[in-house]
Amino acid sequence: MGRAKFELANVLDYLGQEAQAVPLYKEAISLGLSAEYDAYARLQLGSSLRNVGRIEEMGDEASSQTMNLSIDKVLLQTDHRAHPVPIHIRRLEEGEQAPMDLLLLADPSEKFVADYVKRGNCWIAEVSDTAIGVYVLIGTRPETVELVNVAVREDVQGQGIGRRLVLHAIETARKDGFRTIEIGTGNSSVDQLRLYQKCGFRIVGVDIDFFVRHYDEPIYENGIQCRDMIRLNQNL
Repeated sequence: MGRAKFELANVLDYLGQEAQAVPLYKEAISLGLSAEYDAYARLQLGSSLRNVGRIEEMGDEASSQTMNLSIDKVLLQTDHRAHPVPIHIRRLEEGEQAPMDLLLLADPSEKFVADYVKRGNCWIAEVSDTAIGVYVLIGTRPETVELVNVAVREDVQGQGIGRRLVLHAIETARKDGFRTIEIGTGNSSVDQLRLYQKCGFRIVGVDIDFFVRHYDEPIYENGIQCRDMIRLNQNL
């Protein structure tokens, strides 16, 4: 029963219904979970309490020997094929520092990253208080927005987090009233091209030698020089 309650709480959490998820996380913990899922549930409960403004409850709920499991261990030990990571995705608050270490994983130019973070809206993915992913949206033309950066912390890649960030960005753009979302990636970014097309994007053009013209140092991925930008978009 505890695991079933946890799964339901996780779904509500993922949908942004954290107030409804809180009592279910508590019930799951009281009914009993494995050590791994107990730690997981307590981490997510603490995060949800914080996000719904019930900070005074966090201390009691977080105190447990199972909290000695680090968030890294929880992320890496969970079977993500059977159970997706319960991630909280939120917009970066005004004055809050963008996670440059993550953003630079997707774009090595600090100049470019600093510029579009300033002009766009940055969203971060967290498990408890740990940032594990990021994306940035910028309105470029009337009714058109571009997803200019998507990045996931290297040690938790390959667990579906990037896909969830891309889908979240698409839904955010749709809710904000945009009619088209665009994205560009390198000719050498094989995994990203696969991901974006699985998320509904279609290739609409190629900007020849974009990375040669705009980046001082050559970029290599998968044994291929990144020279051209592949442009993709999706109607919302």
